[in-house]
Formats: sequence, C-alpha cells, structure tokens
Amino acid sequence: MPICFYPRGYCFFLVFLLYPFFLSFQNSFLDVNVLNPENTRFVGLGNWTHVVSHGKFWLSLFNVLFNQIIFVTLSFVIALMAALMLNEIKFLASLFRTILFIPVITSITVAMIIFDFLSGPAGPIQESLLSMGILDNPVFWKFEQWLPMPMIAVFSAWKWFGVQMIIFLGGIASINKSLYEAADLDGASWWRKVTSITLPMIKPQIVFVLTINIINGLQMFVDVRGSLHEL
Repeated sequence: MPICFYPRGYCFFLVFLLYPFFLSFQNSFLDVNVLNPENTRFVGLGNWTHVVSHGKFWLSLFNVLFNQIIFVTLSFVIALMAALMLNEIKFLASLFRTILFIPVITSITVAMIIFDFLSGPAGPIQESLLSMGILDNPVFWKFEQWLPMPMIAVFSAWKWFGVQMIIFLGGIASINKSLYEAADLDGASWWRKVTSITLPMIKPQIVFVLTINIINGLQMFVDVRGSLHEL
C-alpha cells in the first residue's frame, strides 16, 4: 500500500474509533448534564457501581452470552457442514450453493416472515414434530419465557450462515488436491481426510469465521428488534 494512504487510515482510526472510545470512558466517571454542561460533575466509580449492582445488567449479560453460544456454535457448524457437503457434490453444485445463500441476500423483514411461517404453530416444522409425536401441542415460541432468545439466535444462524459457507468453500478450494490423492492411496476414509487434511488446512478461515461470528453476535440488534416487533 502506498505510504500516502497511511494518514487517512490513521485519521479515521483516531477520530472515529480511538477518540470516541476514550471520550466514552471519561464520561463513565461523570454525571453528564446534556442540557447544562456546566453542571456536569465527577462521580468517580458511582456509575460503574450502579450498573453492576443492577439486576438487569446481569440479566442482559446472561442474554448476550446465551445468544452468543447458540448463534456462534450453530452458524459455524451449519456453515462448515454445508461447505463440506457442497465440496463433495459434483452435479448442480452451483444451484445448491445459490439456494443456501438466498437467506443472506433476502431482506431481513422478508426473512423474518419466512422464518415465522416455518417455525410458527401452523408451520411445517411444528407440524412435522407433532406428527412424529415429539411435540404434544403447538408451541407459540414468541410468548414463552425462555424460547424467544434461542429462536432469535437460530434465525440469525439461518440468515447468515451462507456467508461463512462461502468462506469455508474458498478455503477448501485452495487446498492442494495432491493431499487428497495421497490420502486416497493410503485408504483414508472421508472423515479421516476431513479431520487430518481439510480442517487443519482451513484453520485461518475457521479463526476468521469465529471472529466475525462473535462480532456479529454482539451487534445483533436488528434481528432481535425485528423478531419481537415484526413477526
């Protein structure tokens, strides 16, 4: 990168990232009066003590961690399994990739409506579970105490796993085919090739996907708000 582009990046980082961070950290020790700034006073650790002593803080922290565990794990596993299966498919592979990627390019509102139809009391998922005897009665998950949060995480995993799937497919495609040919000559099974060749070779993609999953999970506002108000 030419050195002339460095100042722009530094300025953006300082003005829009570093300065707001330190300003917010400084304000956390103040009782800020927006209408009358001259009345702003220093309160020390008072704001921090008030936050950590409030029950809703710990409830919010639990909800974030609970959502993160479901979203990160589920989206990662689905994306990796889909990438491994698509890599083995030779016929109509592009069609299947397109179908699995459709939720990503679908509007968030439309995706929520589709998910609500699929998972609702009259949807095909619950109808199948009722017919198999897994459920005794339809479940209105939006009105249950503990179901909305995991269902929102499941929705987000279904909505965004396509991006991670493409990243994994790119990593798998970059693996030297001679490694698989040597494994075939040694009589290695499909699972042995996945665990001994594919997963170690796509480790950079795995780390990247887990990182963006954690970031996206912490920024999950539209999905939650839309699920509670639109559906």
